[in-house]
Amino acid sequence: MNIYIRIVICVAILVIHFAGFILPLTELFIIYILLVNPPWFREFINNLDKKPLNDSHRSEKQ
Repeated sequence: MNIYIRIVICVAILVIHFAGFILPLTELFIIYILLVNPPWFREFINNLDKKPLNDSHRSEKQ
């Protein structure tokens, strides 16, 4: 995805949002992620697949 497509997506998000209500911080964060694609976010997403879920919801009697 090149930068122009990312910019068009971000502008579309803003236009859709402004049609209904005031711009919250969450959308600004999503726009930042789409435009910049920071390495720390990519690492976070990649690590979601590598780490198993915590089995704390299971009983400890096993």
